[in-house]
Formats: sequence, structure tokens, C-alpha cells
Amino acid sequence: MKPDQPAVDRERLLDQFEGDAELVREVAMIFLEDHPKQMRDIERGIANEDARSLETAAHTLKGSVGNFGAEAARQAAFELEELGRGANLARVGEVHARLTEEISRVVAELRVIVNEAA
Repeated sequence: MKPDQPAVDRERLLDQFEGDAELVREVAMIFLEDHPKQMRDIERGIANEDARSLETAAHTLKGSVGNFGAEAARQAAFELEELGRGANLARVGEVHARLTEEISRVVAELRVIVNEAA
């Protein structure tokens, strides 16, 4: 995704939660609390060259960011999941860097959403 495009698809997000902005805020707050552990799990899998752990952790994060229509972050998590599934860890550094960048963008946008609703 291009940096000038939003990391979170707000329209899709509201549609997914049937226009319930308070529920969106609650789910965003949960993600903001949980994503650091999810990222650490991915990083631990990479550091330990544990393909299965990487696959599982990336799959979990993929589902989480998918809730927000964060397609670039979802795609990067999916790629890490696939690399783990195939035990092909050669490109994990590159894909992890992209995921980290996209997660930062998602987090920034979700913080705005949480603060708007507060």
C-alpha cells in the first residue's frame, strides 16, 4: 500500500461492525493492547528460526489486522505465515520490516479512531 493511502479502511471497518462506532473503538483498543505481544511472537519465531511458531504468530496477527481492513498489513502477515508454512525463512527479514512499517501505520490510525470516539 502506498504511504499516502490510509492503513485502515474506515468505511469497511464501520460496515463490518454495522456502524457501531463504540464497538469499533473497543475492538481497536483491544488490538492496541494485544499487537505488541503478537509482534513479539513473530519476532521470536524469526529469531529462533522456528518456522511453525512464525506461521502461527503471523496467522494470528493476520486475522487481527484483517478486522480493520488493513490490507497492506494483512498481506505482509500472510506472506510471513506462508514463509513459515513453507519453512522458507530466507525473506523473513524483508517481509518483517514491511509488516512492522504497516503495523505502525495501522496503530497510528487506530489511535486516532479511539481518540475521536473518546
